[in-house]
Amino acid sequence: RVVTGGLMLGCLAALAMWLELPGPAHQSSPVIVQATQSLAPPPDARAELAVLSKQADHLADLSARLWAVDRRRARRENASIGRSPGDEYAAPIEHAAFSMIYKADRLSVRGVPSAVQVYEAVTLHFPHTHWADVAHQRLADRRNGKGGTG
Repeated sequence: RVVTGGLMLGCLAALAMWLELPGPAHQSSPVIVQATQSLAPPPDARAELAVLSKQADHLADLSARLWAVDRRRARRENASIGRSPGDEYAAPIEHAAFSMIYKADRLSVRGVPSAVQVYEAVTLHFPHTHWADVAHQRLADRRNGKGGTG
């Protein structure tokens, strides 16, 4: 018992001494970054910024002029081959209108009354297409009792 008590007392004394000694946890952290000069911008920064701003304005103006030249060229090309500015959308619109006419014709052949609604939708949504004229004709044929598929 005496040995065990002495051993315990020795351990407690060692622990107390260890806690009192300055170690790495008790030291101040080292300085990693030190400011060596002020953080104020250099004196010529405003002048350099003004030069860069003028260059950016010049490049923006040049870009706008190039876009204008390209748009004029594209208009001339389209006019020379007889296309209007919206013609790139004409083919998909014509195709959509054709698809609806095709669907309405299939419904009409089977005697489904909703074919009339599809023809009317073509005339409403695609009024400036060839297929709107076809839809008008099919609606007129249905009213006159001719069937409507053409």
